[in-house]
Amino acid sequence: MIIAKGAEAVIRLENGIVIKERIRKNYRIEELDYKLRKSRTSIEAKVMKLCRENGILCPNVIDYNDFEIRMEYIDGKKLSDSFSLDLMKELGKTVAKMHNINIIHGDLTTSNVMIKDNKLYIIDFGLAKISKKIEDKATDIFTLKEALKANHTELWEKAFNIFISEYKNVSIEKDKILERYYDIEKRRRYYENSNY
Repeated sequence: MIIAKGAEAVIRLENGIVIKERIRKNYRIEELDYKLRKSRTSIEAKVMKLCRENGILCPNVIDYNDFEIRMEYIDGKKLSDSFSLDLMKELGKTVAKMHNINIIHGDLTTSNVMIKDNKLYIIDFGLAKISKKIEDKATDIFTLKEALKANHTELWEKAFNIFISEYKNVSIEKDKILERYYDIEKRRRYYENSNY
């Protein structure tokens, strides 16, 4: 049964197991498409395994091949559908733990966080990578803030402040990362207000 279909992948649920298959892109050169899909599938599976090894909750990878990952099904609710300020505390800690081991999610939104038994699980690592770059970590935070503004208009500011407060308590590079985050904010405002 297909449970989601995106630009990059089709996600099916079969016998209680999630199967994520990266689909062929006809507009890409075949050789390039093959390499990209294979690389992204491998990185996604490795990042999820690294998360689990470091106590960060996400679906457990059962196995994977060139274009397909078989993983645990998290039978819960999306944070976007059951939004809570208390859960933003846990998200702040979780994202800081990920950044501490140089995991960049790449698409941090409340739709990519599941709640099961009052615990947060990070899902959809399709754009994830391993990077020590401060810019990448700061961009993760900026992406989350933009998602909060767009989807949780009344509570976004309070939610983001809670997230940042908890992130600071756990992050080992908080000063550099947040300084860069504010720099990204300034750049964004400059481009939005410029006439170009």
